[in-house]
Amino acid sequence: MSLLYITSDRPSVGKTMLALSLSEKLRGRGKRIGYYKPFCESPGSDNDTRFAWELMSEGDAIPPKGSLPTTLAELHDAGAPDLVDQVKDSIDGMIADYDILVVEAPSLHLPQGDLTELSARMANGLSAQVIVAIGYKPDLTANEVTNLTTVFENTLLGVVVNSVTRYRRRELNQNFAEAAAKAGVNFLGALPEDRLMLSATLGQIAEHLHSEWIIGKDKANDLIEGVLVGGNIMDSGKTYFGRSEAKVVVVRGDRPDIQMAALSTSIRGLILTGGRMPLEYVHHEMEKLDVPFMVVPSDTKTTAEALSSVMELSTPYHLKKLERFEELLDTHCDLQDIVAPLG
Repeated sequence: MSLLYITSDRPSVGKTMLALSLSEKLRGRGKRIGYYKPFCESPGSDNDTRFAWELMSEGDAIPPKGSLPTTLAELHDAGAPDLVDQVKDSIDGMIADYDILVVEAPSLHLPQGDLTELSARMANGLSAQVIVAIGYKPDLTANEVTNLTTVFENTLLGVVVNSVTRYRRRELNQNFAEAAAKAGVNFLGALPEDRLMLSATLGQIAEHLHSEWIIGKDKANDLIEGVLVGGNIMDSGKTYFGRSEAKVVVVRGDRPDIQMAALSTSIRGLILTGGRMPLEYVHHEMEKLDVPFMVVPSDTKTTAEALSSVMELSTPYHLKKLERFEELLDTHCDLQDIVAPLG
């Protein structure tokens, strides 16, 4: 059995998506794939493991085993060598089940402290192939990854940079890749920032606003990529509301003209403010078009301000996000450099 060890330079840079996307791609190549997250504080409620379980419980895949219940305090205890032995023992019990086991490890740097030493002992002790996910930032340089070849000895497959802004991808693909190569680090690719990956669901938005659902609660899992506010707009309704498709529109409950203008375009939901229900003909149009809508007691300005932070609710646990991430990997990463060493 081969081990693919996925870590990241810091939290929330796409480590889980990378681990699960690679799991799915390897499974698509006929491999028996396992996903294992060795450390989490509460394995029964860990969202990464839950999503992986749901994903791999379909078809002929073997669902992941439980994780070791380990607190952050224990992880930061550098004098706990038995943790690596515990993980080895757990993995030894999986050898017969899988061709490749994808291990989602803790990030190297956490707000609570540095886990680089533990991660090195883990990966090197398991003889795993290591991929490090790097979160893009404007001042990112290859200097920040040059020590990885020392940390992971001969096990480093390479690094993937995630969420690169549109106008910096060419520069990163040239300059960063060249500098990384000179340092002996294999640059596997740079994934662009993608709006779908940052989106929240309609249900998350409704919960965030304490909304009253009127129609369409069955579409709570639909992804919302943008929010438009219907106010005193200067453009025509179709021009203004037609700027994006996967959107939700916030509009006063007593403005049927703006509501109908929004409904004349592709829309994933209406949020009516001021606690007002729509007029009967607007209600009928929403039912006919199967457009979800909800009512909130707050005014439009307050509601819009509350929605300014709604994308912070975004999580990776959505099948459409996983599919999009796989597409990004296909387009922007050298998957052969990942697959070939795993046999």
